[in-house]
Amino acid sequence: MLQHERHRRIVAIAEADGRVTVLEAAATLGVAAETIRRDLSALQHEGLIRRVHGGAVPIDQQRYEPLVHKREHVRVEEKTRIARAALDELPESGVLMIDAGSTPLRFAEVLPVDRRFTIVTDSLPVAAALVEKPNLDVIITGGTVKRDTLAVVDFESVASIVERLADIAFLGCDGMTSGRGLTTHARDEARVKEAMIRSSRRAVLLADHSKYGNEQFATFAKLEEIDTIISDTGLSDDAVADLESGGTLVVRA
Repeated sequence: MLQHERHRRIVAIAEADGRVTVLEAAATLGVAAETIRRDLSALQHEGLIRRVHGGAVPIDQQRYEPLVHKREHVRVEEKTRIARAALDELPESGVLMIDAGSTPLRFAEVLPVDRRFTIVTDSLPVAAALVEKPNLDVIITGGTVKRDTLAVVDFESVASIVERLADIAFLGCDGMTSGRGLTTHARDEARVKEAMIRSSRRAVLLADHSKYGNEQFATFAKLEEIDTIISDTGLSDDAVADLESGGTLVVRA
């Protein structure tokens, strides 16, 4: 593949996914990781992407996340498998907290209709997906709605969460590494995720393989605070071993 075609593909991946990692791009394009690192440096010099740890993001993503409706159309098959695998974590009934994000949304959409649950969520799309299911009582946290992710954030949302106790929290993330743990683009959303973990007996992370190796702006949990990570088969054996080094169980769907 010629260099200009490789550069075009790298930028396209970054724009579609909101990020591109060195390892993923190298595997997709069939070149060495060092070649991708040189490509990213050249693309940053041209003003087309911005380098971050482990990869790059589109230049217009320096402060904002991809719009939530764009994320829903990325890695749909992987997210569906993750969502269905997460159903194995459900109790017969109880209280669930469901985070904002495209993979938690997919999980909400496949929740069974033959068991009763109370759902606490900070996500408008999640609430909308669940409100017509007669077996579910849906509670949406108070606070300010973010236009880019349609998540409800700020101190009101955190306060609404910490006054409750859930059986399981189902969370999303923007990055996961053994060093920094779980990270997301925005500090306000990180605080909501932290509150969900503190207010739940168990925490389950729903994250496709592209999140591994990424480190974003705000940390919200160490790996050992998560009981189970459910990812897809694109997550390598080495990545699984790394993520499980702190005692967290990793499931690949």
